[in-house]
Amino acid sequence: MNLMIIWILLLSGLSSCSGTASDVLCLQSLKQSLGDPNGALYSWEFSNDTEGYICQFAGVECWHPSESRVLFLNLGNMGLEGEIPSGVGNLSYLVQLSLEHNRFTGRLPETMGDHLALLNVADNSLSGPIPGSLQKFSPENFAGNDGLCGAPLGKCKRRFHVRIHLRLRRVNDASSVGGAVGFVVGFVVAFYFPQWFLFCGSLRRYIFPVCA
Repeated sequence: MNLMIIWILLLSGLSSCSGTASDVLCLQSLKQSLGDPNGALYSWEFSNDTEGYICQFAGVECWHPSESRVLFLNLGNMGLEGEIPSGVGNLSYLVQLSLEHNRFTGRLPETMGDHLALLNVADNSLSGPIPGSLQKFSPENFAGNDGLCGAPLGKCKRRFHVRIHLRLRRVNDASSVGGAVGFVVGFVVAFYFPQWFLFCGSLRRYIFPVCA
């Protein structure tokens, strides 16, 4: 059944991939944008111009060894870092993308779900809502990313506490300024017009002249 889905996606991709970047350029951009502290992508060398040479890269499987059309991209457990580039969606023939058990951060690209049959980004540090094109996949394929939300995971929480905090801060700032101004005005008035504040004759003995 999965093989049938793959072939259907491949056939549909043949008519819709015109105008997109080649898979070679997509992989090159992917390598440049990711952190690779373990050197897992050491075999991704782009000095060769032979058709199909990218099919020998680590984690890359092509639909045919002699053509540069990536079918599977399996980069799980490689210790890769950074944000998943949106350019991965330009791999026009890609049907399986495995990025689990890495250190990817940021949001999932909106365009990475086109023609995909299988996706796994579990156990990373991704955040934000899951794009609609990816909500067809199982929850376990997104597990281990505490910041992800939306279908097929739980609903995204609204961040009311941020607005409340900002409003309280503005109120506190305004109160501080108002209090300072009120203190200065009150001191000046009390110094030059003490009679305004003495409503009881018994308090007059506590007033001392400052100047003769």
